[in-house]
Amino acid sequence: MNPTDYSYQSSQVSAIQGQPIHPTSFFYRPENDFYHYRVNCKEIKHNVITYFLNSNNKIQFHENEHVFFYHQQYDDRFYQVICELVSPTAITNYLNENIYGIKLQQNMGQEQLSFSIEQKQNLEFYLAQYLSNNLLI
Repeated sequence: MNPTDYSYQSSQVSAIQGQPIHPTSFFYRPENDFYHYRVNCKEIKHNVITYFLNSNNKIQFHENEHVFFYHQQYDDRFYQVICELVSPTAITNYLNENIYGIKLQQNMGQEQLSFSIEQKQNLEFYLAQYLSNNLLI
């Protein structure tokens, strides 16, 4: 092993050790937003990113989903970040059932959740900042 290889690996491990480890699936609520989101970060390889960038095909997602790509600087990994709007009624039902032990019969079928452009931009901005302070593994 070359001594410079060791010092590079050692500094890389030190940088990673000081960084909080974060799961790739979690719930998140950004600033300036009333909604909560279910977030799932899936690692993607560099050749897949090149394919997406060079492809004219757009992937279609549901109205209640927003997808963007995130580059983790610490280890040069790329992630596809899938954000799904969480129904406020679902949150209310969950809290009532798990804190008070009661099941309310609220109808979630009528809720139509979809992203606005401002909501997407706000979510990407704050979520990218949040992720940059954590290490996805």
